[in-house]
Amino acid sequence: MKLEELCKQYGIPIALVYQFIREGILDDLKADIKDDVYGNEAVQRLDSCICLHSLGLDVKTIKKYIFLELSDEDTRSARIKILRKHRDENLENVHKTKKVMDCIDCVLHELKSDMN
Repeated sequence: MKLEELCKQYGIPIALVYQFIREGILDDLKADIKDDVYGNEAVQRLDSCICLHSLGLDVKTIKKYIFLELSDEDTRSARIKILRKHRDENLENVHKTKKVMDCIDCVLHELKSDMN
């Protein structure tokens, strides 16, 4: 599969793939870039990167996660820790957003009450 086709299929910019390559996450893609045709292993790794990116993980964290995944050792605990940390950070942001929404709702309620 060609790089353009991959990017179109996944709905991502080519620049993101090159960022993964620069960070050393997709070294196998770098080798194939001359031919512009990628094998299943490269596509699967890209798929994992895109999935993690869509969850909001930064490239540094994606690199750490992927390298753990590629390790010959059992790294599930470390990968779970990465995902739980990210989940907790997102949950904290949800709570902050909820507080903001509650404040907006309160002000809206007061404004509506003042109109009556």
